[in-house]
Parts: sequence; structure tokens; C-alpha cells
Amino acid sequence: MYSGDLGRAKKRQRRRWFSRKYYASVMRLKEFYEENVGREFCGILSSALSKDFRQNH
Repeated sequence: MYSGDLGRAKKRQRRRWFSRKYYASVMRLKEFYEENVGREFCGILSSALSKDFRQNH
């Protein structure tokens, strides 16, 4: 089988794919999304429980 080695010295260097500014922006969007989904879930759950409470009493 072939190993894919061409016999050259490896010159590739690790590089950063994303800037800190981009990463911070993505994390801020993530936090915003989490907060809003959490609020929406609480509202849905509260509504469902209050409907269930009214039906049982």
C-alpha cells in the first residue's frame, strides 16, 4: 500500500482559523440564542402547566 509520503520535509505550520473577534461574536450569538430559547421554553411550560391546573381544578 502507499503511505502518501512524497519524501519532502514537512513545512506546514499550524495556523489559527478564526480570529478572537470572530470567536467572541459567535459566543455572544450563542449566549443570546440560549437565553431566548430558555425564556420561550419557560413560557411554553408555564402555559401548559396553567392549562393543566385549570382543567384539574
